[in-house]
Amino acid sequence: MHGRKVWWAIASVVVGMAVARCGSKSGRDDQNPVEETPFDAAELAGLDTGLPDAQPPDAGVPDASPQPPAPNEAQGFTSYTAAHGLPLSVRDVSADSAGNVWVAGADALYLLKPGAVWFQKLGVAEGLAAYRVLSVAGMGAGEVWVGYEGLFAGKEDNDPPEILRSGGVHHLRLVGDLVEGTRYEIGTPPGDPMFCDDPQYRDSVCLTGRYKLRTVFVIRPNRNSVSSGDVWFGATHGVALWDESRQAIVEHAHSAIYGPDKNGYYTHLSGDHWGLAFDADGNPWIGGAHREAHMPYSSLGFTERFDTILDTWPDKDEVNRTDDHVSSMAVDSAGKVWIGSIVNSLARYDPTTASFEYFTPSNGLPDKAVLALAADPDGTIWVGTYVGLHRYDPTARTWRSYYWRTVGLPNDEIHSLQIDRRTAPRTLYIGTQGGVSIYRGP
Repeated sequence: MHGRKVWWAIASVVVGMAVARCGSKSGRDDQNPVEETPFDAAELAGLDTGLPDAQPPDAGVPDASPQPPAPNEAQGFTSYTAAHGLPLSVRDVSADSAGNVWVAGADALYLLKPGAVWFQKLGVAEGLAAYRVLSVAGMGAGEVWVGYEGLFAGKEDNDPPEILRSGGVHHLRLVGDLVEGTRYEIGTPPGDPMFCDDPQYRDSVCLTGRYKLRTVFVIRPNRNSVSSGDVWFGATHGVALWDESRQAIVEHAHSAIYGPDKNGYYTHLSGDHWGLAFDADGNPWIGGAHREAHMPYSSLGFTERFDTILDTWPDKDEVNRTDDHVSSMAVDSAGKVWIGSIVNSLARYDPTTASFEYFTPSNGLPDKAVLALAADPDGTIWVGTYVGLHRYDPTARTWRSYYWRTVGLPNDEIHSLQIDRRTAPRTLYIGTQGGVSIYRGP
């Protein structure tokens, strides 16, 4: 496709409407079981499950329902765990403008309403698709985007239809005690002239469609420009965009088109894309397994005609390619781009000088593997690692670290960071291996 310089295609396949009743504790995904929380779901729902008394429905008098404990409060952090209804591992956490906190818990979607201390579980029985929930992004009041883990059978575009069109994203809205929404497959449906007119694809993708972006790792709304309402998805193979003005998903781009493989032959550089961040004009920086790039979206729209392509951790030579393995990206208040890698640690790129600064354990970075990044409006950078949450002050060039033993984080393994600048002060949402922390401190 790229040889034909086809830069994007509209892909807005509506899969179905989901209606989910909040608070129901049923509907576990049997393919991805998790341990139960310490509180019995029926008791929390106030059902009659107590001592026998000859009364229906179960000949029991309701016992006093146990109440979840208050969340842990320490130094500006409010932390929730399995004791508050969360799963044992949180993949992502965000909030909508009404203060509803949405959590991607792999096995299900979880919701904490304002004033509550118990997270309500929304799973397959409540209307979500039968895929693992990996990413979330809160939008307007009661509105959230959810990203799924897709399926792969190893045959790329020739996978069976139920595999090919798996995963994708769900756009959900809270209506009273119900969640209603539409799931979208990120791809190009069968019959698109782009493929059907090309002999290379006429007997394959023309007939089946193309759905490469099945697993959605990260979702980032664009709130920085006139494109407010647009939502970007980092996924397998590349990135895609929900174009609010067109009410459609546009796919796809990846941060480098061609590069050398281990034998010196040039091949597509796509891979998983975890990095998404916006400059002050709303133009995205995207980062994948191999490269990073800046898309001039405000002037050219969704395109692969990038004005900057980075090889942050440079290849040794044409044959020995050193992949960047980007895990996250952030743009600070000075316009500098922070690039986290699960393998290569952390780098800062200055677009004005086209120069890099690198951070590793040898010069103060608390851990080699960077799992998540977030840029604070005050200019500091939050860094999530396997061994705690850390905050870097570029002006003072100092690090401050936060751990479960010091501020009560549910766990020191930090999976996701999202900053909500719509609140005063801003709010940092932290997803960890053991739960969720919310930081509203200075």
